Amino acid sequence: MGIKDRIDEFMSFKGLTVKAFEQEIGISNGLWAKAKTVSEDVLLKTIAHFPEINSGWLLKGTGDMCALEGNDLCAQLLEENRKLREELAKRKDPEQADKSDKIYNLWVKFMEVANEMQELYKERR
Repeated sequence: MGIKDRIDEFMSFKGLTVKAFEQEIGISNGLWAKAKTVSEDVLLKTIAHFPEINSGWLLKGTGDMCALEGNDLCAQLLEENRKLREELAKRKDPEQADKSDKIYNLWVKFMEVANEMQELYKERR
């Protein structure tokens, strides 16, 4: 797995579309889809914009995706996030689910976990 694959994995983890990723780091629309390799500029912008990404994992594939992985709460949130994403992926449109539906409850929990992770990242900056 190369750097581009790991960035794709990170985008999936963050729930970012290619277009959203391009906008967030400030690169041209469509650049990511066309790129066969990752330029130094894109790499630096990615690391600068997402401080939670472990640069060792990004560059060499070593360690965990999250730079804060040593923090037990962060590791727990990452695992919960992964499980919720898997469950949500099984459903077509979780936001349209009836509020009594299990998927709605999972969606709410996912959003709470995502918000909690963002707070952790802000505290660690």
